[in-house]
Amino acid sequence: MTDRKMQDKEENEHPENTQAKTDGQLENLNAQLAEEKKRSEEYLDSLKRARAEFVNYKRYIEQERNIQGDMARGNAFMLVLPVLDDLERALTSVPANIAGQPFIEGLDLIVRKFQAILDNQGVKAIPAAGEQFNSRLHEAVACEDGPEGIILHEARRGYTVGDRVLRTSLVVVGNGSQPCQQNSDMK
Repeated sequence: MTDRKMQDKEENEHPENTQAKTDGQLENLNAQLAEEKKRSEEYLDSLKRARAEFVNYKRYIEQERNIQGDMARGNAFMLVLPVLDDLERALTSVPANIAGQPFIEGLDLIVRKFQAILDNQGVKAIPAAGEQFNSRLHEAVACEDGPEGIILHEARRGYTVGDRVLRTSLVVVGNGSQPCQQNSDMK
């Protein structure tokens, strides 16, 4: 007799053995299925973590790229800001008798174009006169009689690009009822 026929004969004679074998195989299959489900869940969790890390990495890279762009723009404009300062000073010191001359109007137009370019590139002037002194944005160069901690006037305009300060504003701060300190450390 062949092995298969002998096995069939045994199963027919002892059905409880067949049931036991089937139950054992079923338990074994269930155990394998549970193990595979567990492994599948681990892979899915791993994939989800990797996807979340990738999204965070992309966000980080985008932020870094924006910061690098702001820094590059800021560094380029730092070279031309002194020229803008000089042009603005020249305009404020024009004598009244030549104020309406085409040459002076041309200088004014150049200053406005400079300011428009800065504005379009995200380079913003730091508000100063009348504002509360902020050591992150302002550098006190002198103090005068006036409301304490309030900026009275600006000696040099400061600028920001994005959240980064390109250069601080040089300002004169009110001293309140206090005598002015002789050092420039009013921060």
